[in-house]
Amino acid sequence: MAETIKIAGKAFPADISGMLKHNSMRNTFGNWIAREKKVLLPHIKCTIAMMNKQDGPGLFRAYFDEALPDAQRIDLPINIYSLLKQEAESDAPRDAAFKVILKKAQKFITGPLDHYRSEFFDSKTFRDFVIKQLGQTDAKKEAKAQGIKDDKTLFEIFILTNSDRKDEAVKLIKTLAKREKLGKEKEESLIRQVTKGRM
Repeated sequence: MAETIKIAGKAFPADISGMLKHNSMRNTFGNWIAREKKVLLPHIKCTIAMMNKQDGPGLFRAYFDEALPDAQRIDLPINIYSLLKQEAESDAPRDAAFKVILKKAQKFITGPLDHYRSEFFDSKTFRDFVIKQLGQTDAKKEAKAQGIKDDKTLFEIFILTNSDRKDEAVKLIKTLAKREKLGKEKEESLIRQVTKGRM
């Protein structure tokens, strides 16, 4: 079953396969990998190529061949690599054989991407993506009703609250209250809304 992460009532894919099938998230995650974990670019490209049903010999030449530069190659254990190379260089490569071998190689291809999922979900890149996906209409209305100028920060508080990161939301409220001189009563009211789950 596909994993999801729920933020402000909206579900987003949370497993590698689902993330890469979601056009906007695939681009966001891919850009984050390219910037923060550049060494994993071949892993994400290969995973997408496999999802797009690229043929086995093509996958081998593009992502696994030992002749490739380090930055473009995914390293596999010698036993899996040998089987893949043998099948790729065969006179009659077999799709079924590639499927079996690539299944054995899966943890070496997507495993490193999976390892950094939580770091991606904690990143500003993901937070900005969520803000863009959800829009800020509700936050603008709420900010106006509460006499708050910074609706972007209020929306971030919404997101943190709905992502079970209430401690961070409370810290952000304190910063916002100080910056906008909201007064103790208003600050405590906002904190109650976060801690009592009314946001």
